[in-house]
Amino acid sequence: MNTDWRAVWAIFAAGLAAGACMSKVPPALPALRADLGLAIVESGFVHTVMYAIGAAAGVFGGAAADRFGPKRFALLGLALMMAGGVAGAAADRYLALLLSGKLLTGRDAAHKRIQDMLARGEQLPVDFTGRVIYYVGPVDPVRGEVVGPAGPTTATRMDKFTDTMLGSTGLIAMIGKGERGPAAVESIRRHKAAYLIAVGGAAYLVAKAIRKSRVVAFEDLGMEAIYEFEVQDMPVTVAVDANGTSVHTTGPAEWSKKIVELKIPVSAA
Repeated sequence: MNTDWRAVWAIFAAGLAAGACMSKVPPALPALRADLGLAIVESGFVHTVMYAIGAAAGVFGGAAADRFGPKRFALLGLALMMAGGVAGAAADRYLALLLSGKLLTGRDAAHKRIQDMLARGEQLPVDFTGRVIYYVGPVDPVRGEVVGPAGPTTATRMDKFTDTMLGSTGLIAMIGKGERGPAAVESIRRHKAAYLIAVGGAAYLVAKAIRKSRVVAFEDLGMEAIYEFEVQDMPVTVAVDANGTSVHTTGPAEWSKKIVELKIPVSAA
């Protein structure tokens, strides 16, 4: 019996269209790709692969339609679409990025000095326009390392500098650890910036993503100087997007609801 390839390709096209509709990239990502100067591998790639696999499965399913009958094939198609929707939703929920490119670093002391210089009308030693800053104070390298342990520091310590950095230097994104305060989140929203979180408690492993390191300003601050890191496949997650949506707000709210819906027992220690 001959396969009706017109129906197969129609299902293939419909699957691609459904995949495109289900793939929702957060607003921060286009700005990150265009403005950060970083090559970002994000969950859109995962989406594409999943939908391509789903489309290929549709083709093979079409070839098997003559054997199993149209009703069973229709049910198979619905099951594939459901699986694709679940996979796409999961990828959207747990959006992880791999950063490759050049980052600037800075912690409390560097931010305070930048703020003071701007207040005096002095020119900064580094151009932050279109750049990303990583809240880190790297440890000195040993035995041929590019840099020592370089894990993120707590971002709330930089909250009081966030509006100045975003409004006066051209900075467009920050990488740190932990949540941001309401004022910092509002500043991120107003300036259409983004806040990313790196892996905390794994400073040595994070340092493995750093390929080159050099001091570019405030060398007298030691480990709190401003460095330029060249990174490859550094894992981060979007914590606050350009709309001011914070995972530290939406996450607890979502799981509080799920705990009630799933009737998960919760007891005090």
